Amino acid sequence: MSDLGTECRYCSGPKEFPAGPWPRWAGAVETTAAVVNTAGEAVERMGRSAQSAPRSRARVLFGYLTGAAEGPDASADAVVVEAGSAPRVLQRFELGAVTGCLFQGGALEVSPHHQALGDGLAVGYLRDGEVSVSQGDLHVTLGPGQLVLYNAARPFHVRSPGPHTYLVVRVPLHRLRVPQLDTDSIFARDLSPYPSAELLGVLLASLTDARGQLSPAAAQHCGDAVTSCVHAVLAEYHQSVTSCQSMLLFEKLTGWLDDHLRDADLSAETLARSQFLSPRYIRKVFADHGTTVSQHVRRRRLELVRNDLLDPRHETVKVSALAARWGFRDASVFGRAFSREFGESPRRFRRRHGLGVNES
Repeated sequence: MSDLGTECRYCSGPKEFPAGPWPRWAGAVETTAAVVNTAGEAVERMGRSAQSAPRSRARVLFGYLTGAAEGPDASADAVVVEAGSAPRVLQRFELGAVTGCLFQGGALEVSPHHQALGDGLAVGYLRDGEVSVSQGDLHVTLGPGQLVLYNAARPFHVRSPGPHTYLVVRVPLHRLRVPQLDTDSIFARDLSPYPSAELLGVLLASLTDARGQLSPAAAQHCGDAVTSCVHAVLAEYHQSVTSCQSMLLFEKLTGWLDDHLRDADLSAETLARSQFLSPRYIRKVFADHGTTVSQHVRRRRLELVRNDLLDPRHETVKVSALAARWGFRDASVFGRAFSREFGESPRRFRRRHGLGVNES
């Protein structure tokens, strides 16, 4: 352990950061480290004082969704956990850009560690027990099998009165086509009336119950499925704001684009001509769904290149050639776009999944 010699605003004394895999705990009275092995199972190391302490203690948890960071202040997912004993990390998974962590614990209260809060939409799914989530003026209490959405980029509060098992999933903002997410009224609300929320809950429960390790390609597609289900919940909740007719038209327009992704010229004007609509109206329909024609085309093409990079049948094909198949003629432009979308270069992404290791 290394003492950084700085003060934690939620704990008295210096912060300490244990070495080892993520996630990590940082506390002043005692340090608890949840060590996650390659199988996704957790081994918890706790000092005797932490096991026997009857009173609530404040600990800082970080790296459970976003991975390595130098400390809580540099981690977007850092939270303060006030509990008699630290919750156990049962499972941590990465599904492409979508990440999740399954916790089991007792009575606790959780709030963000600092003002530079997390990036993305958080999905909370309760497997058993009781958990309440508050954000702004809204508050919801979950029972087993229920879920909640909240904005990780704004203050929130999670509380449980006793034993519970709770899954937290992060979906990055760049994976969502959602306008005005910061002020969305769906956060910290009861979603049980919406069938799409039930489907999302079933998917999340299945992910935590699945045995074995997903292949890289399967993990990416499962992450896409989670993102699509979140989109479904958002769409169903906002159907009174966005008319069903507009939603059906948007699906029709994006379907046409998806069928023509190999075409060199895909623009609002091209789409308008194919559908006998004005370019201005096309742009309005896409704006109502938080995106543009060019953004949709670029995102879908990047996803298809990503899928090809994970396909062993294409292991000997250069990244630039795979990108060119989907309309990316400039390798540098493609590389920057891929890094923005998926957080790393295409070559690094490919090698991290054990493919293309001989490519120069």
